[in-house]
Parts: sequence; structure tokens; C-alpha cells
Amino acid sequence: AANCAVVLAVLLAFRHVSVEVRDDGISAWLGPIFRKNFARSEIKNVQVERYNWKEFGGWGWKWSMKGASTFSALGIADCLRINLNNGKSFVVTLHNPQACKDAFDKA
Repeated sequence: AANCAVVLAVLLAFRHVSVEVRDDGISAWLGPIFRKNFARSEIKNVQVERYNWKEFGGWGWKWSMKGASTFSALGIADCLRINLNNGKSFVVTLHNPQACKDAFDKA
């Protein structure tokens, strides 16, 4: 029973995805541990779109064959796609990705 409780606690902790937009770039978190940082100089643009789980094969911390990666939470349909200057992209599912895009565009 104790092992099940630990597994459940870990799974619940990694259901949360968050984004911080700053003047110098964007940081994204999956749960309390996994973090990706993108400097403004690395970012070509950001766009709001619907999350396509087929691109990544599901939800969580995933990679696609097209050079994209994601922090995605089950049940959130909208996402922020961070397109990088190197041709890769990073996708984060959010409840209000438009607010993050607006904050990035204004900074």
C-alpha cells in the first residue's frame, strides 16, 4: 500500500505544467522538477494552437520525430508552441496560452 501511495503522489505531482514569461525568455515546468529554459535570443516566435497528441504519441514529457518536444498535461487542449531559431520547437499545454503569448510579445 505504501508503494502505491508513493507512485500516486509522483504521478499527481507531474500532472501540473506551468510557464513563466520574463523579459529575458520563457521557462516551462513539468511538475516540481523538470524545467526547460529558453532565452529570448533563442526564440523565433511563439504561437497558440490546439495540442495534437498524435504529434508526440501522448501526454507528458515527449519528443516528436520532427524535432519538437513537449510538456503536456492530459485534459488540456490548448498549447503554446515556442518556435526556436534552430528549427526545433517546444510545446506546453496551458489553460490560457494566449495570455503567455501576449506577455511574451509585450516584453
